[in-house]
Amino acid sequence: LQINSKAKTVLYCAINVSEYNRVSSCATAQEIWRKLEVTYEGTKQVKRSKALMLRQDYELFKMVEGECVRDMFTRFTNLLNELQALGKVYPNDDVVSKILLALPPSWSPKITAIQEAKDIEEIDIDELLGSLITHETAMKKEKEAIQNEKDNAQVKRTLALKSSILEDNVGDDFTNNDDDDDDDDVALITRQFQSYLRMKKNQSRQSNGRFNKANDGRCFNCKKFGHTIAHCPSKNT
Repeated sequence: LQINSKAKTVLYCAINVSEYNRVSSCATAQEIWRKLEVTYEGTKQVKRSKALMLRQDYELFKMVEGECVRDMFTRFTNLLNELQALGKVYPNDDVVSKILLALPPSWSPKITAIQEAKDIEEIDIDELLGSLITHETAMKKEKEAIQNEKDNAQVKRTLALKSSILEDNVGDDFTNNDDDDDDDDVALITRQFQSYLRMKKNQSRQSNGRFNKANDGRCFNCKKFGHTIAHCPSKNT
């Protein structure tokens, strides 16, 4: 009875209020333990189903696109811990092989180098993590350098295109200016020619008003040149 009372006291101190209300009616510590075990770990059938799903996740484990090596290791470690809690433990060489197979195809040179350099059974998980993180950093720097080269090339192409467009626009402006100058010259010549025609027309009208074509410009009154009959001095006298 003393041992049972001590065990119940230990369990009561380890659970919260809601869990206490669930197991407070149990008479023995063994009943409390079984109820808590079923609540948090499930029955044997639930355990088998959960272990089966975790094993499937282990077999299909892959590095997610955009995921870094450290995050992948954290996710993989959590999966191993859940499997170990259900009684499934994988050997070190199997875990290392699974990690290498989970990497994307772009990591193939690094995977080959690791496999050729060391025996899989002798590789430590932490050492593998450090090696992969170092390689990931180098890959990021190389990718950034390639991207910078592409950006610089794109900037150069853009500047060259803008320069070409600017030169074309300047050439078009000169051409348009020449065309405008030619149009102005033609307009000026046209106006001058029209003014000349109007002047000649006015002179012709004045000539027809003062002189008669039949007498070659002589006055009808005195038959002299230089004036018309309207301005003849003899007529006024």
